[in-house]
Amino acid sequence: YQRRVHGERERQAHEEERQRLEEERAKREAAKASTVSRERRLLPRDEGPKVYTYAELKMPSKIGPIHIDVTKRENYLSDEEFETVFKMTRDQFNALPPFKRTQKKKELKLF
Repeated sequence: YQRRVHGERERQAHEEERQRLEEERAKREAAKASTVSRERRLLPRDEGPKVYTYAELKMPSKIGPIHIDVTKRENYLSDEEFETVFKMTRDQFNALPPFKRTQKKKELKLF
């Protein structure tokens, strides 16, 4: 009889320990998820303007605006800032051969 009671107590202790560890893991996962969502709130994906400053677009993709096409960063500049930065209009820029557009974007750290 004592062995059976002792065995049941051990099983119960193991089950409680397993539940405690599972709860701790769930808390860590939740804390990790909230940290990621807090970081993303700083630079939202779907919210905010579709126009960014030149300084924001020069940032590495992990730091700067998250939900943009990094191969076409120039499209997210306002027309005025585009002309200031590139020293030409969008039409003039788009008329350039692709290799010259890429070269210009590299010079301006937008590539």
